[in-house]
Amino acid sequence: MCCVIIAYFLNRWLIYLDIIRQMEFTFGLIPPLTEEMLKISIILFLLIKNRIGFMIDGAIYGFAVGTGFALLENTYYLSQLAEGSTMLWLVRGFGTAIMHGGTTAIFSVILMSAINRNRNIRMYLITGYLIAVLVHYFYNWLSFSGQLATLSVIITIPAFMTIIFILNEKSLRKWVDLEMDKEVELLLMIRRGNFSDTKAGQYVITLKKHFQPLIIVDILSYIYIYLELATKAKANLILRENDMPVNKIPDIDEQLKELSILKKNIGKTGMIAIRPILRMNNKDLWNLTMLK
Repeated sequence: MCCVIIAYFLNRWLIYLDIIRQMEFTFGLIPPLTEEMLKISIILFLLIKNRIGFMIDGAIYGFAVGTGFALLENTYYLSQLAEGSTMLWLVRGFGTAIMHGGTTAIFSVILMSAINRNRNIRMYLITGYLIAVLVHYFYNWLSFSGQLATLSVIITIPAFMTIIFILNEKSLRKWVDLEMDKEVELLLMIRRGNFSDTKAGQYVITLKKHFQPLIIVDILSYIYIYLELATKAKANLILRENDMPVNKIPDIDEQLKELSILKKNIGKTGMIAIRPILRMNNKDLWNLTMLK
């Protein structure tokens, strides 16, 4: 809703620029360009904070951001055009909420797909933004018929979201099944004292040539704590997916704090060095937040 306030002043400033006033065809593009940029900034912030792990998370957050935007925007229009009929505001409110929520959800899903597949994030970010802008512009273009505009988003957006739900479920099952087995196996080898017999252990031994002994100790501690927390988080994820109560971890705050301290001690170079072992990506960082 704060984005609506920013968009209000930004759109007014852009529309009244002399160079834009001379190009009447650009008027319809200004709101989609600015409003979609403001909405996706919130999604990018959530990604930086590792609060989004799967495509469906991006869709949910995106739709929430968009409908929040539409709520305040429609309130403003209602105050300016209070004489409109009840049917007008039902169509306007419902259609706009789905449009704003849908465009931000589409962007989020496209971006999450790139992140989880290690694709060119910059290209997908631009692509998702342009698609969101085009959908927004198309909806505004159909505003001469509020019923037609609302009907178009009611048909297309839910269908898109349904497809995402199906794809996300398959991705979730594949990720948990493949990754959890390997992490549990590596964790058991560490507990048995046979870590050096594994390929991961042999890899860490090679790191001794590049890092001080204390850093190597921190790396080993980080790997152990991370694997322990990751397996517990994924176990809770499976329980939650099956509507079962999750396991409470009493000392989770202390372990996460210790993990953060170890990460700081290891440094960026060290974290990059152990990435092949833990294969940490956005989903792995996100799943640790499930323990809180």
